[in-house]
Amino acid sequence: MDTAGIMRLALEMAHMTKVPADSGIWVPGRKIKKVLFSVDAGTAEIMLAKEMGYDLLIAHHPVGPARLTFSQVVRRHVDFMLEKGVPKKVAEEATGELVSRIDVRAHPTNYLHEVDVAKKVKLPFMNIHLPIDQITRDHLLKAIQNSGVTTVGDLVRSLGRIREFK
Repeated sequence: MDTAGIMRLALEMAHMTKVPADSGIWVPGRKIKKVLFSVDAGTAEIMLAKEMGYDLLIAHHPVGPARLTFSQVVRRHVDFMLEKGVPKKVAEEATGELVSRIDVRAHPTNYLHEVDVAKKVKLPFMNIHLPIDQITRDHLLKAIQNSGVTTVGDLVRSLGRIREFK
């Protein structure tokens, strides 16, 4: 397996056709057998993965250039709210501050730092954000629809029975 194949698999599982702005392959790799996954990945995780003999480090949250384009994906929340009947103006106002905060926080950062470290130590490095979020969202929505719950308490108990939430 290689990094491109892993990304294709994530996209396929999320029913997506292209890599979203918050995900990417930053240091490509081939012949990957052992992968370290991390919600957030910085220099420490890169060095740990290298030291422990991993063939690839996959971060969930955006790294590298994806940090600069992450807010484009957050705007998707407007569509989610519209699906549930929230007026467009209300949905846009609800996400506006978050989008602004993400943009302001991203631009002064050294967004290539982790990518440069991974290149230097020759460790394949990528992040997969929206596809994983979508796979999780689909899984949760299916579980909720199949649960037959009528109260928030029942919903919490029902979700607590999902293996990944135990």
